[in-house]
Amino acid sequence: MGILVNFATRRMFSTSNKGSAFSYPPGPLSRDELTLYYKKYVEFHKRNRGNLHVTDKPGGNGMRIVSYNVHCEDPYCESRGEGRREMWRVLQELDADVLCLQEVENPEALTGHPYVWHHRLFSGMFGNSISSKHPMRDVTRHTYGSSRYSGETRGLMGATIKHPHLGEFRIYNTHLDVWDQSETTRLSQVKQIDALIKRDLEQYRFDGPVILFGDFNALHPSSYVDPLHWEWILKQDEARKVQTKTSAMSFLINSGWADLAQPSPPPVTTWSMRRIDYVLMRTEMAHLLEGYRIRLWHHLDTASDHLPIGMDLTLREQL
Repeated sequence: MGILVNFATRRMFSTSNKGSAFSYPPGPLSRDELTLYYKKYVEFHKRNRGNLHVTDKPGGNGMRIVSYNVHCEDPYCESRGEGRREMWRVLQELDADVLCLQEVENPEALTGHPYVWHHRLFSGMFGNSISSKHPMRDVTRHTYGSSRYSGETRGLMGATIKHPHLGEFRIYNTHLDVWDQSETTRLSQVKQIDALIKRDLEQYRFDGPVILFGDFNALHPSSYVDPLHWEWILKQDEARKVQTKTSAMSFLINSGWADLAQPSPPPVTTWSMRRIDYVLMRTEMAHLLEGYRIRLWHHLDTASDHLPIGMDLTLREQL
């Protein structure tokens, strides 16, 4: 069974590779080696969870939102054909009120939620979805355009979700390009995100909390508390003969998007031992969450090549 891990402490993600700690690899690895290392990393932290794990979900007056790249609904690096059962198991463990899924084919069958909106991408095979236990309105979908490197299409979708106790939230879900090593494509996509969300808020006259979830396939040095982890990423990319790019996340951060996992972000969210999955919010809207208790976490499970990223919201007055 997977474990919910609180971001609130850095102690679990000790950056020393000696003793009981387990974090980034000692040097550059091949893809197969890195995949195996990632699985060992996840299993290590499941075994050595101590008191750092979150197992409780907010009560009936709270809300849990989860972002998860489900790897085309197939178990990661395992036999194909059992994927939906594995993903169903993980999603049942998460018990989210709202799910933002990427690389999903059939969210209606996978989530069991009564309200489901799907944006089919990837040449009509897989895409993004937002599903909810609570009503949704003002759903928008935007396709960024196909990548000249792979022909794949990626997109952004959003919806206003009305929670019976917490009020209304504008939730966005995205999945950015992974193939363009120059990051020109991702930079174009994040610029579209910023403009499209501003347009949506004006069109729907929405002035509540706005939260952006997704697989950004993008890096930023601020995600790594230990600079040695970032140095390893640079060396790994050098061994791959590519240059590490940070322009996409830098644009969002410099354009007024705040990383809600700071100051203690998770150093790893995917098989490449990097953080590329984020929960972001417009900085000028931060005051709208002052009345909420926010807990960010991720779920340790290797059913997919990404870890589920979660956000629990509760009214402070209910604590």
